[in-house]
Order: sequence, then C-alpha cells, then structure tokens
Amino acid sequence: MKAALSYKRAVPRAHKHVLRPALMRRLTETSLRAPLTWIAGLPGAGKTSLVARWVEESGARCIWYRLDENDEDVAGLFDAIRQSLESRSLPVWSPENQADLEEFARAFFAELAREPVTLVLDDCHRVSDRSPTLAVFEQLRQVAGETLRAILISRRAPPPVLARGIAGGWLATVDGLRLAPAEARQIAAAIRGRELTGAESKALDRADGWLAHVLALAHAQDPRPESPGPDRHVGEFLAAELLASLPIDSRPELRRLAELPEIPGGLASSEVARLLWALADQRYFVDGVEGRGFRLHDLLRDALRALNAAEDSPETLRQVRRQLADRVAAALPEASMQLRVDAGDLEGALRLLDSHGGQWLARGMHRTVDSWLRPLGAPAEDLSRHSALASWRAQALLPLEPEHARPLFAQARRLAIECRDPARAYAAWCGEVSSYVVQWGAVQGLAALVDDLEALGRGLGPPPGELAFRTSADALTALMYGCAEDPRIASYAEATARSLEHAPDPGARISAAAQLLIYKLWWAGDFPGGRALYATFDDEVARGEHLPPLSRLIWWSCASIVDWQCGSARACHDKVERGLALAADSGVHVRDFFLLSQGIFCALSQEDWARAERYLKLLARTDKSHRRLDAMVHHFFRSWYCLCRGDAATALAHAETAWPLAEAMGSTFHKLIVLSALAPARVHSGDLDGAEQAYRTQLALAKVAQNPTFSFIAFCAGAEIAIARKDEAALGKQVERMLVVKGLGGFHSGCGWRTPMMREVLSFALRHGIQPEIARQWIREKRISPPEAPPPGWPMPVRILARDGLAIETEVLQPPKAGKSSQKLRELLAILVSRPGGATQAELADWLWPDADGDKAQSSLKVATHRLRRWLGAEVISVRDGRTGLNPSVVGCDLWEAPAGIAAPERVLHGFDLPPVVALREELRAAGRRA
Repeated sequence: MKAALSYKRAVPRAHKHVLRPALMRRLTETSLRAPLTWIAGLPGAGKTSLVARWVEESGARCIWYRLDENDEDVAGLFDAIRQSLESRSLPVWSPENQADLEEFARAFFAELAREPVTLVLDDCHRVSDRSPTLAVFEQLRQVAGETLRAILISRRAPPPVLARGIAGGWLATVDGLRLAPAEARQIAAAIRGRELTGAESKALDRADGWLAHVLALAHAQDPRPESPGPDRHVGEFLAAELLASLPIDSRPELRRLAELPEIPGGLASSEVARLLWALADQRYFVDGVEGRGFRLHDLLRDALRALNAAEDSPETLRQVRRQLADRVAAALPEASMQLRVDAGDLEGALRLLDSHGGQWLARGMHRTVDSWLRPLGAPAEDLSRHSALASWRAQALLPLEPEHARPLFAQARRLAIECRDPARAYAAWCGEVSSYVVQWGAVQGLAALVDDLEALGRGLGPPPGELAFRTSADALTALMYGCAEDPRIASYAEATARSLEHAPDPGARISAAAQLLIYKLWWAGDFPGGRALYATFDDEVARGEHLPPLSRLIWWSCASIVDWQCGSARACHDKVERGLALAADSGVHVRDFFLLSQGIFCALSQEDWARAERYLKLLARTDKSHRRLDAMVHHFFRSWYCLCRGDAATALAHAETAWPLAEAMGSTFHKLIVLSALAPARVHSGDLDGAEQAYRTQLALAKVAQNPTFSFIAFCAGAEIAIARKDEAALGKQVERMLVVKGLGGFHSGCGWRTPMMREVLSFALRHGIQPEIARQWIREKRISPPEAPPPGWPMPVRILARDGLAIETEVLQPPKAGKSSQKLRELLAILVSRPGGATQAELADWLWPDADGDKAQSSLKVATHRLRRWLGAEVISVRDGRTGLNPSVVGCDLWEAPAGIAAPERVLHGFDLPPVVALREELRAAGRRA
C-alpha cells in the first residue's frame, strides 16, 4: 500500500520554489487564527509550492495527502494519516464506520490533536463538494485545539459544508495568489539568468500575474508577446515545448505515460526519463517522487492526455491504457483499475477486483469501487461477467445504500444460477441477507430468502467451502428477524452450531456464535444451552485482543443478555462499558445501539435509575439516521422507564408511538417487545380493555412462534391485567404459566421486568402454593424484598427458626465465634424474636443485664447491637419510635408466620428463659387452650 500511495503522501520538495514573503506571512497568520485554512487559485498559481515552502520554513510536523478522483471515499485519507504516524495509536477505519462517520472522524482527529501536527490536503478540487472526504473536516475543527491545523488546497472555493466556517471564524481563506509585476519580472530574470529585454518584459504582462504562465514564458526560447495564448492554452504550450525537445519517436511515449497519475521510473525509456529528471530538478511542472518516479503537474498532464485523445484513435488509446494497466498493476493497483475503466476493459477490471477488491472494500473504498463499476457494462450474452459485475457493485453499495444493493445481489444470484456458478450464487444470497441486517428495520422478505436458499440447494447442490458456514448462519438470522415462528429455525440453528468450527476466521466464528446465542435466549428459550455457549466463548472474547473490534462488540452486545437475564448485573454493565470504550478507541460504533439496549434492560430490571437514564441519553445520540428500529426501541425503553417511575401517561404515549413502527417492520420479535410495554402502560392508564387486546395479541404471536420466552412475556401482561381486575382465578392461571416457563428456561429477568409487579405475583404464588420452589428460587435470584406482610415461605435474607430452640438461616454471613459474648448475641436475638413489635433500650438492657448498673448495661447493649448487625447485616436491626426490633423486610421467622399453630409452646426458643421469652410461651399456651 505504501508504494501505491507514494505520489499521494509525498511532501513536495521546497527547494527552488519561488519565495513569496507576503503570502508566507498571511498563511502563518491564518494558521494561528483558525484551525482550517482553504487556499484557492488557478492551476499553476503556486498553491502547492507556497504551502510546501511554508511547511519547510515553519518547521511544522506535516502530513501531506494529495486527493484524486478515487478519494470520494474517506478511507484513503484516514489510512494515509495512520501510515504517516505509525508510532501513534490512531483509530482504525473500517467499513462499519460508514454508519457513524462523524463520530469516527471526531474521535480520529481528537487523537491526532494530542501532538502538534499540520495536515495538508492537496487537490481538493478532484473530489466533489458532497464528498465525505471534505465534510469530515468540520469534525476536525471541533477538536483541533491549539495543536492540530489543516490546510486544504483547491482550484475552487470551499464547499458549503465548510464555507459556513468563514462566518464562524474556524475557516480562513487565502486567495489572490497573482504575482505583482515586479515579482513576475524578478522570477523570470532569475530563470533566464539575466535582465529581461523589453520584449520579454512586455510578454510577461500577458501572464497577468499567473505563476504558471510566468514560468512558461521564462523558460520559452522565443517569448513573443502573443505566445503562449490565453490561460487555457498554457498547458498546451508546455506540452508542445516538452514534446519538441524529444526525438520524434519518443514523443508518443511521453504523452501516453501521462495517462498515469504517477510514472514509475523504470517505466520510461532512458530518453524520456532524462527529460523528466531534468524538469524535476528545475521544479518545472514535474515532481520527483520516492522510488525514482515522477508526477506531472496537472496542467501538463491534462494537456498531454488531451493530445492522446486527439492524436490516437479510440482503439489505440484503449490498447495503450490496457498495456499501462498491466505494467503498473502490482505497484499501482488503483491506478491500474482506473485505466481499465477508462479503457472499458471489463474483463481486466474484474481480474483486478478478484485480486484487490476485497482489500479495497475492507479499507472502506465503497464509493470508489462503485464509481469504477458504473461505466462498465458486460455483453448481454456473457452471464458470468454480468453476475460478477452485479455482485461487486452490490458489495460496494452494501454499507452505503443497502436497499439499492439488494436488487443487485438478487441479479447476481439469478445470473450465477443461469451460468451454474454455485459459489457466486450462494455468496450473492448471503449478500441479500446482509442488506437487510445493515438496513435495520427492513425485515419483510427475509423469511422468503430461506425458501430461495433451499431452492439453490436443490438446483446447484450444497454451498461449497466456507459458504456452508455463512449460509447456515445467515439463514438463522433471516428466520430470527423475518419469521421467528418458522419451524425450520431450529434446524438452521443446529447447522450453525455444527459449522462453528469450520468458520473462515475467528472473527466470523465469534459473530456467528453471538447470533446463535441470541437464538437460544430469545427464540428457543433455551437458557441452559445459552449459558453453555456463553461459557464456551465469553472468556475467549475477553482475552481476544487478536479479534477484530467488530467481532468483540457483537459478542459483548449479545452475551450481556445472559448476564442481565441470569442475574449478573455487574458482568452486564462491564461488557457494556468495555464495549463502549472499545468503540471509542476503534471508531466502530455500529454496535453502540445494541450495547446500550442491554445496559438499559439490566439497569431498569435492577431499578438502577441513574444508570438507566445515562444509557438512555447515550442511546438517543445513536439514533442519527432515524431508522425505524432505532426509533421503535427508543420509545420502548422510554415507555418502560416512565412506567417504572410512575408516569403512566408518558409511558403510554411512548408505547403507542412504538407500536405502529413495530407493526410496519412485520417482525414477531419486535412486536412482542413493544407489546410488553404497551399492555402494562394501558393497565396503569386505566384502559383495561386495550390492555386485554394487547395481551391477546402477544399470546397469539407467542403460540404461533412456539416460543417459551415470548409466552412468558405474554403471561406477565395477563397477570397484571388480572391484578388490576382483582380476578384471582385468572391471576392464579397466569402465575402458574409464568412459573412453569421460568422453571423450563431458568432465566432471571424478562424485558419489562418491574419489581413491584413481580413482588405481588410471587407473593400470590406463595400464598396459594403455586410452584412455591420456583417462586422462592426467583425471589432469591433477584433478591426481591418482601411485601409488608410476607406470605409463608418467602425467602428472606435472614430466616430464624424459633419453634424448637434458635437457628438462623443465611446464605452469606457467618455466625460469630462461640463464647460468652456470642451467647449474649443469641439472647438479644431471642428477645427480639419474642417481641416482633420491638422493645425499648431500657427494657432490653434490664432483661439482658439485670444486675448491671444503668450506664454499663446501656453500653453493653450498644456493643451487642453493633455486633448483631455485623453478624446478620446492617439492615437486620431497625429502630423506630424509640423501639429496637428486627426488620421484617429482611428477617423472616417461623413464629411470626403462623403463631396460632404451635403444638409445643414449651419448645419455643428452647434454651432461652429470659422474661419476654417466658411470657411468649405463656401466651402461646393460653392461645392453645382457647383453641
């Protein structure tokens, strides 16, 4: 790549440049005043020479990049900067950055600005005003500070995206590069080595201060006043003068070499090479470049190319371009490709694409590849070339215009089938699936593609090589988002799992595993299988610095679902934060939306409102293209958040906005997600009939999909409606369904989890004996605090068994060491168990230390209370209205749950005969006698 870019990255030599002190001072002033400077002037006005001289004299560290027609893509610019600063860790451009170019450019230039550097972009007129290559410089000005400066050189005024910077003060312009008459005479005299004659001075007046014209006249052997003519003929004059200096048989060689943007030294004959070296040494419209090559000034090159068109027949010129393309294909593949295009050489262009196309697209040169291919056409009868051309054009358009790439992939597939080319046919099919994935929110037609895939298999046989892996993974994706209820989804999931070990590279393997994980969690409800897959890959990805950023980001955005649904909020947030940091470092932001979505799911299910709000704000910034899916998910999350915070009206407004977007997408998955917010929002807004309708829709979709996860989401809505209607029979039915699905899947949280609602559901389950073990397991997993009146069997953080002695059940804390002080803690605990309403400190001190004086007893009580909190947890002891007692929200006791059913009161708190304990036993005996 470095050889191919030598003429584009080389900083022009400054020696023998015309010294123009006034312009040098002006350029210095503008670079101090504004981060961007735009230099405009006629071709040959001395723009490049001025900046090259300024760079040399200022001592500024410089990165120079010369644009050409292949730089409509911004990839070449970012690549060149990184190559010029190999010691710096700059974000790496990749095609995925197309979706968020502004964010990448801002991060890239911010990193570049850490050390002083001047970026020079030459020949800006070679790309269109709409090119992102120029537009990204608006991001540079935002982060430039005092260290980063950019100078842009062009024949025309700045494009609109930058022109507004003139009024804003961040873009300065330098124009008016014409020489004063005295300067023109001084330059001409220096070139001629003597004072000018009157005729020569008069001839210089024709140049009107245009440097190229002055130089041409100064070098001319006979500078008659009428020659050279108007401005546009200066290039023709130069070309004619140089061709005349060569033998007749060498002249066609020089003009034909001008078809190249750079002339490799070994390509020119000795006669032409000597002339070019002499001109380069004089800085006369030729530059020498590294590797002993040459670059002609645009004035000279354009004039020589015009002569080619005039003096060679079209067929001769096509043949010349093909021959030159062959000779520079290895050193200058992009120049070779442009020559193939100019020659209309489709076959040669396709050969170059086969060898370099993948690399060009990997660098992000999608616009360039498309611009090369647009003029090319294949003979109607040549189906193979037609298929290849459509395929390459589709790949070029995929990240830019996926809806336009899709019919090209379809065309490539159809033509490949006709010419019996299975590899290209299956690759084109995969491209069609990718076009839907890139264009999020467009899922109609995905499921039908699986029918087409199976038709391909019947007609062409199985996919060859690694395409077997790609097609199974893409078929799984197509069915997940296009038709989750399709029964074939399980077989394609199995095929993907089997083919993981045959993935073409580790990144593809990880990406496919992430999609398989989504299938297991959301479509199959196979949480044990999902956890096993998670265990296989998660550590590998965490340690996988060798993996490309996109693969790691895909995995983290999918694997974090396991974390938040199966109970590890910390692990989920760690993946989200690591993913966002990697996105910032690499510039690959296409998974930010998914990472933040999982972070919001987790934060809301944990009632971590501050984190949820922060992620929601970041999520809103990712919605830059107003894609339907982005907008739908944004409204879904806002609905859920507002409902959790008690704002049912706003929650309903967001859910009602998201629902038509989900319907338009036509995806079962997205409909169910939105309905999980719509149904409860309607419940809490008082629209129970509307909520019932949403629930019925959910249930129907889940039944068609035969998906336990979707069913669980529907049962949650049904349970909430039953609670609102106070219909215990219906509630019992829904709770039974919920807990059965929970038992099958083992998952921890669902989308739309709200702890208050689930607390009521699980309390109902325990009170009515509905799947009590599963209910208790869930309460423990989520650490749900009990209601004010906990039902029997509610798993408290601390549970005390007092019907026969005193025993403590706790999952985390360790009992204190045995001893005298330990016995006092147990006595204090026995008293607090016997007095659920608590006791005053004076009562406690008197019961525990009856023989001690008041102050000593109070001091001992304070120490014992502190140690009891350390043993069982700070929240175990509560003090209210001057009374100390056990906190019923974290402590459960078998005595409190059913005190009237105690058969042996004398065994209650056996071993503790303190006054309140004795009084409790007597109350229990009396209650038993009354019974």
